[in-house]
Amino acid sequence: MRRDVVISEYVTYSVLYTSTIICNKYVLTSLGFQFPTIFQAWQTFIGLFLMHAVGGFKVKQMVLRDIGPWVPAMMLYVGTIVSGSIALSKLPIPMFILGQGCGDVILLLFNEHMPSTIAMFSFPVKLAAAIIASWSAIQQSWYTALLWLIAHAIFSGAYRSVSLWYSTPHWPYSNLTIQQRQYLNYFFSTCVLLPLIFAFGHYEKAKSFPHLNASRFYIGSICSGIFGWAVNKLWMRLFFHAASDAKTHATQLFSKVLILLISMNIYPYTFSWSIWIGILLNLIADVLQILDSNFDQDLPTGEEMHDVLVSF
Repeated sequence: MRRDVVISEYVTYSVLYTSTIICNKYVLTSLGFQFPTIFQAWQTFIGLFLMHAVGGFKVKQMVLRDIGPWVPAMMLYVGTIVSGSIALSKLPIPMFILGQGCGDVILLLFNEHMPSTIAMFSFPVKLAAAIIASWSAIQQSWYTALLWLIAHAIFSGAYRSVSLWYSTPHWPYSNLTIQQRQYLNYFFSTCVLLPLIFAFGHYEKAKSFPHLNASRFYIGSICSGIFGWAVNKLWMRLFFHAASDAKTHATQLFSKVLILLISMNIYPYTFSWSIWIGILLNLIADVLQILDSNFDQDLPTGEEMHDVLVSF
């Protein structure tokens, strides 16, 4: 039974979401830590540790036959956080947020429970925003960054689609809770990324990182890991206990607006008019999805990580 949560929890989520993005951006761009395998292995390890230390998570509660069907999602999760880490390091935050929201287009394409007319209007709007953003990125010669942003949107949308399918009764052995799924995401990502640190030579290259002995680097990395775990944990609570989906979607929209406003002051950047149009269209599409949530509460959501993949 869903019940409403207090307003402070919605506000806390928005603050944590904003803080996580800012911390990640600081470490990846301001300090220039360009080793995504190390950064993501660290963050997913922190998530594992905190799930045990704070949440009292029990591994024995999971069985192998339930884990197997979730493997595709775990693989997509790794692709999402790594591509997101690289895209965020190379792009301004507003551009990254715009690309991140384009994962909705993929989710709508593969959603077997077709949304209402209002939500379907958000599809062409988000698609138009993505096209405008891509054109703007090409105009500014962000070719490599654009490819990583597209990869992030594809991985994110595919992950959320699998999450949606997993939550339906048609998926075999879909008995894992949302906490168990996130634990598996952390565990699988850590196990995959640790050997890649050495395979890609990031371990040796990181030894020459200029801020390796700077306290601000470790403070930023620790805060990034903790905030990433906290925002996912709080989202799980909002997802289960909010009185309506419209409130959680509205909270996500408010979080986007908040990070856009704050980032433009911390990391000022002169955008072209086309990027602003893309950002506006993306926000309008989010408003349409909120209106849809108000009118239709019967469709299965299953989007437990809607735009909350902030472990990058």
